[in-house]
Amino acid sequence: MGSYHQGGTFAPITLYHRRRYSKKAHAAMPDPDATAALTTTTTAADAPRPLPDGWRWARLGDVCETQSGGTPVRGHSEYYGGNIAWAKIEDLTQSGMYIESTAERITINGLENSSARLLPPGTVLLAMYGSIGTASITRCSMTTNQAIIGCKCSEELLPEILWYWLARTKGTLVAQGRGGTQSNLNAEIVRNILIPLPPLAEQRRIATILAARMAALRELGARPAKATSF
Repeated sequence: MGSYHQGGTFAPITLYHRRRYSKKAHAAMPDPDATAALTTTTTAADAPRPLPDGWRWARLGDVCETQSGGTPVRGHSEYYGGNIAWAKIEDLTQSGMYIESTAERITINGLENSSARLLPPGTVLLAMYGSIGTASITRCSMTTNQAIIGCKCSEELLPEILWYWLARTKGTLVAQGRGGTQSNLNAEIVRNILIPLPPLAEQRRIATILAARMAALRELGARPAKATSF
């Protein structure tokens, strides 16, 4: 799915939205092209672009607690087949906006004897390797392997808003991942991602509008939950 930007806002590019674009459903979010330098400072002089009154730029690491995952040793069968969901990249690519189950599960022993950590519901999982920038929000407690970083949002940020912004800026994240010798992100890059942070009431409004759009697209069979640009 391609992306379309009008007036600094999210707008899904589909034939449906080309024909039936509605200003009423036009949620204000800035152009991700302005955030190409993800590691710039957030001072007034260096911020990517002006934001509406009451909004501010924030680094992901300032509004989220991040936690990388891990893989229990494969040679220990007692580490696998338990009741703890353990997400890998394939689980994210197959889940869309929300993830509530995984192909593999681990045991308490596997969790305690690895660098995997149990993440609470509402954590935004972000792929750092392979399908860079792919993200899902957990609907249950879950662990991940080391290719995924978990972002636990503070009270200042709704997980849905973070997910939408990561989806909107996936192209930039992919470009960042290609900047080194290997195609991947690292925790420092993720923590330095700049996010436009509206007041909470505005976040809820934007999330409601975008959820309604995605529901409309689902009815048309466009599978918006796997869309990576808005």
